[in-house]
Amino acid sequence: MVDIDNDVLDIKSLEKKVYRSFFEDGFWDIFIGMLLLGFGLGWTRIIFDIFEPLDIMIISIIWTTITFLIYYLGKKFITLPRIGIVKFGQKRKVRQKKLKIFLLINVLFGCIVFILTFFGLLEFLALAGSLTPLLIGLISYTFPFTIVAYFLDFNRLYIYALMGGFSFFISDIIYSILGSPLDSIIGFGVPGGIIVVVGLIFFIKFLRKYPKPKKD
Repeated sequence: MVDIDNDVLDIKSLEKKVYRSFFEDGFWDIFIGMLLLGFGLGWTRIIFDIFEPLDIMIISIIWTTITFLIYYLGKKFITLPRIGIVKFGQKRKVRQKKLKIFLLINVLFGCIVFILTFFGLLEFLALAGSLTPLLIGLISYTFPFTIVAYFLDFNRLYIYALMGGFSFFISDIIYSILGSPLDSIIGFGVPGGIIVVVGLIFFIKFLRKYPKPKKD
């Protein structure tokens, strides 16, 4: 009986180790960092003189599309050829299913809030001082990514969730001191850039640890 229990524990420990190796390539870090950088793209309207206010929306869509492509193509053509495809147990599959449902709900909620904000329908909720951007950051960034970190068992993401959430607050403080566009560049660019650099470090280590297998 003891041997069976030990075997089960060993299998679970191995599965957890293999699952966490999925984050060794740094693509999740790069993905999160680039999303955070995307929040600070307001200064780009200085360069791109597009019809306002659709300019920021267009730039954000392009940036987000590039971010998703880097993650998807990187996983498909760099990560999978090196570590292969692993099928996990039922418990892990259930967690992933719950995560997908949560992400779908969160995306729908985000779209609704964006549309209402775009048309100025949430102005009556404005609070005094810097409390508004702080709440926006914690609700729209920290909370959802904390849940994602829990379901993915991705510990670094907890730190990134806090960094991203407080970036809204920091950006607002910098705006009152230095104005635009330094508020976006510093408030979102610095933490986003740090996360991307961390991801690139993991990516380089991953390439060294898992060289691409040679074809026969």
